[in-house]
Amino acid sequence: MQKQLGWSSGYKMTAANKGQYAKLQAAIASAKGLINNRRATPAQLQAAINALHNIGLTIKQLDTAAAKSAKAALVKQLGWSQGYDQATTSTSKPN
Repeated sequence: MQKQLGWSSGYKMTAANKGQYAKLQAAIASAKGLINNRRATPAQLQAAINALHNIGLTIKQLDTAAAKSAKAALVKQLGWSQGYDQATTSTSKPN
């Protein structure tokens, strides 16, 4: 549980994962509560570990998709910018 909490605490909130990050924070608080509960069963502890893990996977997927989308937008913008530069240099004539 401690190892999973460490991994889960390492995620940062981004625009892409805002909703899942809120769920992660709630799951972290719940897991910490279970650690301090002497009556917590192994099944409860495992369920908390699984929840942290699954939310983390979702955050990773959202962040990866957002990064790919941002990269694609940048590549597209660079293409437009290079086209503009080529168009202006080929049409301008020295005096």
